Amino acid sequence: MSEPIDFYFDFSSPYGYLASEKIDELAARHGRTVRWRPILLGVVFKHTGAAPLTLVPLKGEYSVRDFSRSARFLGLPYTHPANFPLATQHAARAFYWFHDQDCEQACEAARAFAPAVFSCPLCRWSRRFLSRCGA
Repeated sequence: MSEPIDFYFDFSSPYGYLASEKIDELAARHGRTVRWRPILLGVVFKHTGAAPLTLVPLKGEYSVRDFSRSARFLGLPYTHPANFPLATQHAARAFYWFHDQDCEQACEAARAFAPAVFSCPLCRWSRRFLSRCGA
């Protein structure tokens, strides 16, 4: 069997959400599986001196439109969270803890998390969930 595809994503990334909805299907078409690997873009930004796309002058407003446009192109629901970017350290940590217990269930939880953040009607639930987790 072929090596799995390493899928690096941040739970708070709209592009990560869009990719997460398509990665398993893409892998299956090529006879591969997916190894889900949450990362923290905030840490990446800090080390590289970058910033979340939505906070970059001129690019920010455009990127929010592009998130919605990309979702429409892929046939996916998308609602931009009112509080963005989201702090998702707890979600990433929970994924890796859960992954050590049961890999497949951790991946199923990851598959469910991003749509809960970026699509309605679940967006209100996800914001309550994140606030309870301290995110």
